[in-house]
Amino acid sequence: MLILCIILSVLCVYYIDFLPFYATVILGELKMAKVSTNISIDSDIKSKAQTMLSDFGLDLSTAVNIFLRQMLRQKEIPFAITQNVPNETTLRAMDDAEKDKDMYGPFNTVEEVMRELNA
Repeated sequence: MLILCIILSVLCVYYIDFLPFYATVILGELKMAKVSTNISIDSDIKSKAQTMLSDFGLDLSTAVNIFLRQMLRQKEIPFAITQNVPNETTLRAMDDAEKDKDMYGPFNTVEEVMRELNA
């Protein structure tokens, strides 16, 4: 009986010591040390982001961590950064379309479209 108790004690100690290793390495849940970081964010953007993220069940810290992990995985910023501002002609056309002004068509053939485009 004494030997059984010793074996059980050793197994318990081994299991307790092995469990964190099993959880972190074998299950792939490598836990890194957390550090606090201060970043400056426009208060309106922060508020809107927090509202949107809460719809996804995320907080701001998790979203920033997701962004950083993706950046490191892809070795680039994980989204396109562009200045997608329409030029004056496009803005005018968009405004006209909203007001149903200077609208052309419908066209019955491709030739009609091309004729109008080339006019």
